[in-house]
This record gives sequence, C-alpha cells and structure tokens, in this order.
Amino acid sequence: MNKNILLSILLVFTFTNTVTAHTGLENSSPKDGEVVTEQFQDISLDFETKIEQGSTFRVSVVNGPVVPIANITLNEKQMTGSVEQSLDNGKYLVQWEIIGADGHPIKGEFTFFVEMEQTEELKEKPVEEEKEFENDTNSASHSSNKTENQHESLSDSVLLTILVILTLIIIMTFLIFFRREK
Repeated sequence: MNKNILLSILLVFTFTNTVTAHTGLENSSPKDGEVVTEQFQDISLDFETKIEQGSTFRVSVVNGPVVPIANITLNEKQMTGSVEQSLDNGKYLVQWEIIGADGHPIKGEFTFFVEMEQTEELKEKPVEEEKEFENDTNSASHSSNKTENQHESLSDSVLLTILVILTLIIIMTFLIFFRREK
C-alpha cells in the first residue's frame, strides 16, 4: 500500500504542474516599452502556446481614446491586427485577452511609445525629459503586468493543488475503509 501512496503523490505533483501552466505573451511587435520612430501598420502578439478563437486585443492612447484596429487574425500562437490610421506621438497601451489552449481566459497588457520626427516648432519638451519619464512609467507598468500574471497563475495553482489533495484524501479514506472490512 505504501507504493500506491507514493505513486499517487508523484502523479498528483506531475499533474498539478502540467495543468497550471498558462499561456503568456512571449513576444510582440512593437515590444513592451519600445520607442517606435517609424510608421508601422501591423501589431502582432506571439504567445507561448496556441490561442483559441475569441482572443482579441485593443490599442489606446494612455489616458486617451481607443485606436481603431482592423483585421484581427489568429494563427496558432500569433494574433495580428492592422492600425487603421497613422499613430501620433505618445504613449500607447495594448490590452490583450486570449483563451489559451487549456480553455482558460488570460489577460495582459503592455505599452509602447511613438516618437516620430517633428519640426522644432512642434516639440513641446526636450527628448531627454520624455525618455526619462517613459523609462520610469514603463518599468512600473511592466512590473505590474508581470505581478498580475504571476498572481493569477499562483491562485489557480493553489486552488488546483487543494482540490487534488482533497481528492487523494477521499480516495485514501475509501481504500483504508474497504481494506479493514476484508
């Protein structure tokens, strides 16, 4: 019976680690915190595993309006959309919501900056001040995004572990009860 208990515990921990792995953002274009200096058309998000239909993203100016995105397409691990108009200089927020291969909905976000060349008359602040501010806000946003994803994954892991342990306790109780009756 001791071999059965050890085998059950080993299977539980193996199963728990496999099930709790969620899909995260692996790469993007533009990248988190990137300063874009040239016009671009497409935004692409690459995930760690296949994503399902119903996944989407939106882009907005930080503390401003939503930017229209057209033709959002999914292809295995990648989601792509086209910006309908050229972006003005500023900080942009990309918020994504996906359904991972395991069926769990997952959310995340990142920011990027647009800094196109302007004439001297249109510049409001020196570039050095803008970059300092961007680096400070970017590091805080990036840290917050990682913490949210880790917290979500951790709470799922704890819940699943508790359920598996309770199931094992119930199974072990039945096994002990039936052995005593014999």
